[in-house]
Amino acid sequence: MPKKKSFLTFYILGAIITAIVFALMFPEVAMKFHIGGEVFLKLLKMMVVPLVISSVMSGILGLGDIRKLGRPGGTAVVYYFTTTALAVLVGIVIVNLILSVDWLLDRFRTTVNVFGDAVGSAVVEKTFVQKECSQKE
Repeated sequence: MPKKKSFLTFYILGAIITAIVFALMFPEVAMKFHIGGEVFLKLLKMMVVPLVISSVMSGILGLGDIRKLGRPGGTAVVYYFTTTALAVLVGIVIVNLILSVDWLLDRFRTTVNVFGDAVGSAVVEKTFVQKECSQKE
């Protein structure tokens, strides 16, 4: 019996390309879909950790009696859960650091813009006054 060919990958790529073209052609309409994208990404992030843990637990339970694995098997399970917890913790810390750095950079840009505007206007004013004085002489 011939295997049925799946076009799911092509459908996904087509949807991505269509979305990019649509966003480039109609940016004001595409921005209205922003909240849907945010909700989708948050739901996806919420599902990642439980999905990984459940798949690992399914794999471990599929082995049968865990006591047959002995000490190396128990060590491997503890090692896996420890590294998974550390990965989640590091991810959360890094995301929060990036967000705080982004906030600091935004504050820095605002300060530089205000300071830069003040300095720029002073330079223009001084240059303008110097030209007027030199023209009067």
